[in-house]
Amino acid sequence: MNVREQIARRAAQKIEDGDIVNFGIGLPELVADYIPKEYDVWSLGDNGVAARQKNAPNGQEDPNMIGGGNQCILVEPGSSFFDSSTAFTISRGGHLDVAVLGALQVDAQGNIASHYVPGKMIAGMGGAMDIIAGAKKVIVVSTFQKKDGSCILTESLTLPCTALHGADLIITDLCVVRIMEKGFCVEEIADGCTFEQLQSMTDAVLL
Repeated sequence: MNVREQIARRAAQKIEDGDIVNFGIGLPELVADYIPKEYDVWSLGDNGVAARQKNAPNGQEDPNMIGGGNQCILVEPGSSFFDSSTAFTISRGGHLDVAVLGALQVDAQGNIASHYVPGKMIAGMGGAMDIIAGAKKVIVVSTFQKKDGSCILTESLTLPCTALHGADLIITDLCVVRIMEKGFCVEEIADGCTFEQLQSMTDAVLL
C-alpha cells in the first residue's frame, strides 16, 4: 500500500455511517474507495451528483458517469443528478456532514490555503471556499511534507487564505492532528516516527 492509499484509508475511518460527504479532487477522491460497504454514505459532487459511489476500476469506466473531480465513477441505485447550482445550494446550506479536501497549508487556527501554487497559473479557489464554510466537519488529507520540503502545518499562512478557521482534522502519512483552541494537537503518530521528528519538520508548535 502506497502513501496515498494509507492516508485515504485512515481518512475513511473518520467517515460515519449516514454521512453526506464532499470529496475534493486528487487524494481526497481515493477516500471514497475505503468506506465500508455496509455504510450508507452519500457523496455530493460539485458537478451535481449525489450518490453512494466509488471510483470506477480500470475497464469499467463510463464517460457519462463523472464525479466532482472529473473522474469516472460507479454509482448505486437511488443516486441523484442535478445542476451545479443545486449542488452548491446543498453545500452552502449546511447540509454537508463532512468535507475531505487537500491543502497547501493549514495554520494553528485552522485557516486553510488550498488554491494558490506559487509560480503557476491561478484558476481560482473553485468551490473550496463554499464547501469548507458549509461543512459541519472538514478533514484535510496530505503528506506531512510537500514536494518542496515545506510542511502542511505552519504557524501562520504564507499563501493566500481559502477559508478561515475551516480545518478540524489533518490526516497525513506521518500523523493525525486535530485543531483545538490551543493549536495543533497530535492524536496519532505513524510507526517509525516520533513526536520530536514531527516537530523538527514544522515551524508550528505541536502539542
